[in-house]
Amino acid sequence: MKIITAIIFLFSSFICAYAANENEFCTSYVALLNDSKNPNISFSSMATMIFSPKKMIHAELVGQKHVSNFAEESKQANKVIFVHLIASEFDSNILKNLKVKEKEIGKLDLVRNLRSVKTIEDCQAVVDSNSEDYRQVENYLNDYSNHQDDLKAGRDKKNLILLSKKMQKYIRMGWVISYVHDLFEMYHEIENNQLIEQIMLVTHSDQLGRLYDAKKNIFPKGAFSNLPRRIRKVIVYSCNADKVIEFYDIKQLSAKLDYYYPVVNKNFQNIFESQIPAIAINGMAKAAKAKLKALPASIDVCLLKISMNEAPQNVVVMINDYFAGPVRAAESYLPLDCQLLSATSNQVKIFYLGKVKRLPLEVSSIVIESSRGESHALKLKEFLSPYDHNHILTLGLTGGIK
Repeated sequence: MKIITAIIFLFSSFICAYAANENEFCTSYVALLNDSKNPNISFSSMATMIFSPKKMIHAELVGQKHVSNFAEESKQANKVIFVHLIASEFDSNILKNLKVKEKEIGKLDLVRNLRSVKTIEDCQAVVDSNSEDYRQVENYLNDYSNHQDDLKAGRDKKNLILLSKKMQKYIRMGWVISYVHDLFEMYHEIENNQLIEQIMLVTHSDQLGRLYDAKKNIFPKGAFSNLPRRIRKVIVYSCNADKVIEFYDIKQLSAKLDYYYPVVNKNFQNIFESQIPAIAINGMAKAAKAKLKALPASIDVCLLKISMNEAPQNVVVMINDYFAGPVRAAESYLPLDCQLLSATSNQVKIFYLGKVKRLPLEVSSIVIESSRGESHALKLKEFLSPYDHNHILTLGLTGGIK
């Protein structure tokens, strides 16, 4: 049965280039067969992946690695894991039918005879003598290729179920799990719950290091630069961790918060490279239990006041290319770390995020208030699409804030 499963797996690898003709099928099959005889996964590594996946990774801290003094932690403080993963709707009958066809293929003479082939010529001889079986395999591969969205959604659902089981360990450690639909929901929860001191994000990232929420919105640059100063630990569980640190300028924040990220252990780097398997999430448990190193920030707090005609949806604010926060009301007051402001000039950008209707925001005023109570009104300019008058960007400019 294992041999049949392996052959079916090889067939499944031909989604992009299997079906031009039988010669290409055999060329791909023999190449994959030769690769499979030299597996990169040892028995011990496979056992770890199955029975103790947390050992595939470990957590590392950005900066402050040699700090011996620990910060005081509040006994009432909350710790929240924000899960930015979601499984799309899919037709379970399609997956069941594919599974049935896969089992049927496993019983074909073609599959049995392919076990012994060593060359492309051998493969072509087997295919020629089992032409009907080969057509059945082709039909299966076509179906498999045409239903990739359903297959991915099915895998995503399984991963979420498995992830939720793995995260029970964090619940026992006092963490709360929050399955959020987008970054707006996450920031709203952080803003409303004044007891949150530690957060973990479980999310996707791309090769540029950009993080995505469950609706595939990209977390803006500087997404962690203006978190409430009570947030002193951030754990980001995603792929491409080094790129994430670079994209979001995390090293500049290491004095204000403890930032932990996953690293693939040496024995598994040839398997996963910069990818981080969801099932290994318990490898971050030490980071989740680690005492706080970052001291409570004694920063000056400024204020960004924004007025517009109506309460918007899916609108965010950047100040000097740092994320200030989402805007949810016609009159919004966003606390700012005064260090994000410049003494010479400041720029505020307001724009929609994600696939939403982009009505003109009609911002009437943007005011920056310094920690000393001095107010500075910004000059406004709104950019609209010349074709449909959809909102593109509202820009506010002002002189320096000393």
